[in-house]
Amino acid sequence: MFARRSFLIGAALAPLAPAPGHAQASGAQVWPARPVMLIIPFPAGGAMDLLGRGVAQDLADKLGQQFVVDNRAGAAGNIGAMAAAKSSPDGYTILMAGAASLALNKFMFSSMPYDPETELTPIVILSRLPHIFVVNAKVEAKTLKELVDYAKANPGKLSAGVPGVGTTAHITLEAFMAETGAKMTVVPYRSEPQMLTDLVGGQLDFACTLTTSPGPHIQAGRLHALAVTSATRTQQLPDVPTVEQAGFPGFEATAWFALAVPTGTPAEIIAKINATANAFIRSAKGKEELSKLDSLPAGGTPEETKAFIAAEVRKWAPIIKAAKIQM
Repeated sequence: MFARRSFLIGAALAPLAPAPGHAQASGAQVWPARPVMLIIPFPAGGAMDLLGRGVAQDLADKLGQQFVVDNRAGAAGNIGAMAAAKSSPDGYTILMAGAASLALNKFMFSSMPYDPETELTPIVILSRLPHIFVVNAKVEAKTLKELVDYAKANPGKLSAGVPGVGTTAHITLEAFMAETGAKMTVVPYRSEPQMLTDLVGGQLDFACTLTTSPGPHIQAGRLHALAVTSATRTQQLPDVPTVEQAGFPGFEATAWFALAVPTGTPAEIIAKINATANAFIRSAKGKEELSKLDSLPAGGTPEETKAFIAAEVRKWAPIIKAAKIQM
């Protein structure tokens, strides 16, 4: 069973049918002629959900039709992604997806209920979300280099929390340890709040998570930020260096959110969604939504999106296999 919550998002006066004379040459109705479902494969309230609702509202406003936000959580995003992949490719089902659903889960699950490469067509990367390396106030290391030196000299002594097995935070931490030779004991948590509670309380030494989560604790001095994993510093934590600035050149890792549709969806519908989403990212409202998540705007064409995802697969698949991350 999976958690499911649905909401209608749309302009109150949006027409429920296209105006006369707006049929395509083939006789098909102009899209969208009825409500569109946006599946979010994670629970309500998280970063993906918050951005997804902003995107859905913008699509509704610009395209004059209702968008149904449907949270289908479970199996690290596989349940919602499968529902989208198996849907009719008519433009009335869109998937709000992340790295897990479109690129990484297939390397962690022994059996996948859908094929992300053949059954889903990515449309656009909406944003990239940095992770942050953070320690509790009792840890003596105050820079990332000091932490790495200690972890190399004392293998396994430091405990390192991540918000779930196979999350982008987990994979990022494994990649960083592999690159630097640091050895820490990875502790996967079932929830981010529990992880942060243990980190603040001193039961956990170190954590890798999205930048927005520990922000209040960092500002209050309960936690110490070592570095963010993006190529540039973030808006909400401008004083925190990047991993590269902290002494480890070339390291970059981000979570990301994208839109995708069932393969076979008409090209003109894909183009319309892509154009509308890119306009949202560039708009003042879009920048405001992304700023709340401390995320970096992305955008681009469907072809660029496919190339980006392919590069992510090449980058992270060896890390997942070497760390033996299994779900």
